[in-house]
Amino acid sequence: MRRLGRPRSLLARLALRTAVTGFGFFLVAGGAVVVVAARTTVSQVEDQLQAVANALERLPVGVTTDATTFCETVTTQAPVALSGRRQVLVQLTAPDGTVCRADGAPDLTVAEPMPGRLRMITGSSLPAVRGEFGQPVLVLSRPLDNGWTARVGGDLTDFGVLAQRLWLTLLVIGLPGALLAVLAGYAVTRNGLRPVRALADAAETIARTQDLTVRVEVPDVPAEDEVGRLATAFTAMTSALADARSRQARLISDAGHELRTPLTSLRANLDLLVRSERTGRALPAAHREALLADVTGQLDELSGLVSELVVLSHDEPARPRAEVRLDEVVVTAVERARRRAGDRTVAADLVPCTLADADAVSLERAVVNLLDNAVKFSPPASTVSVRLEPGGPDAVRLTVDDEGPGIAAEHRTDVFERFWRADDARSLPGSGLGLAIVADAASAHGGTASVEEAPGGGTRAVVTLPLGPPARDR
Repeated sequence: MRRLGRPRSLLARLALRTAVTGFGFFLVAGGAVVVVAARTTVSQVEDQLQAVANALERLPVGVTTDATTFCETVTTQAPVALSGRRQVLVQLTAPDGTVCRADGAPDLTVAEPMPGRLRMITGSSLPAVRGEFGQPVLVLSRPLDNGWTARVGGDLTDFGVLAQRLWLTLLVIGLPGALLAVLAGYAVTRNGLRPVRALADAAETIARTQDLTVRVEVPDVPAEDEVGRLATAFTAMTSALADARSRQARLISDAGHELRTPLTSLRANLDLLVRSERTGRALPAAHREALLADVTGQLDELSGLVSELVVLSHDEPARPRAEVRLDEVVVTAVERARRRAGDRTVAADLVPCTLADADAVSLERAVVNLLDNAVKFSPPASTVSVRLEPGGPDAVRLTVDDEGPGIAAEHRTDVFERFWRADDARSLPGSGLGLAIVADAASAHGGTASVEEAPGGGTRAVVTLPLGPPARDR
């Protein structure tokens, strides 16, 4: 459930947080000013008390002649004469414990340590008593040479008045300041969020129109700015989605075209079987057997085509990548190819090779497709050669050579297109997706796939893969 009172819009939340932050900083700064003023005031009072205590030690008055006169002189006249300020109090304690102080003055002998919080604010370690109006009175004790003890008290009325005035000033200035901070925060945030609003408008337009070609333009924002980078990334994302949608549409169109032929042939064969059963005119056994074999072959072709379409559309669940021994993957693929090669020979020359971050299943499927393609186009009793060798300091190179008719130079890039088939190969089994799967697997691992003429004639297929992870995954 949404928290009560929380603003709905990002603009209002940022403006409010800006105002709260500014006001909080203002209060902290004001509190620091109060503490500094308090410590300055208390330090001045302590200096004054020290000066009065030092002066009392030098008074040329003795108690042997007239103790009463000594007390009256010190407690009533000394504070004014020594400090010029009435808030300095002097209290004397005679050797016999008699206490004398000015009329109405607080008893300084009951001074206690100040509370920790007040001591932290004032920075004073002197004990204190409560004055006539409740204000703290700092007390400094000093023994005199004649055996008496003098206690000098300085009240902190000035500090209390100063603190009240400072806090009042902070409130008077702070409340309008908070309002101004809200307005300023709103204005600054609104201007700062203008590029974000442009992004939101573009996203809403794309969602409404389904037009992935819409570019996100953020005016007056450099490309290296965070918002500029977001706009660039958003445009790149929509471009990638548009490209994916285009590829998907092309794949669906090509798949529909390729599926139409085997489905039509399959339906024709099944219609013939059904018609023969309905009319009671059974097909000859040999004809029926050939027809059923044709249907089985067409179903196998459809199954293979659907499986390859699933691979190319990436509808398979993502598999975790790990360290893969590529030479072992190639050995497994070679064994599978040999079982289907008939009288053709599949020769392998492999060096041990480990890929740091790879999908063994997709790599094996790609190698099997390469070998099946080479076997399919190789004449009987020929040899398909497989070689795995270093392809550079940080790469490995897999080559598959056959002894078939080869591929014309102008078509060597077309062979990796989906459903592309040479004119002289259209009668051969296959979906035209095998090499497209090879190119897709190579690209997913940061590598490349290509075809060229084999040294002894025929076709050489080359797949180069990096030993480390693909650049986009690093």
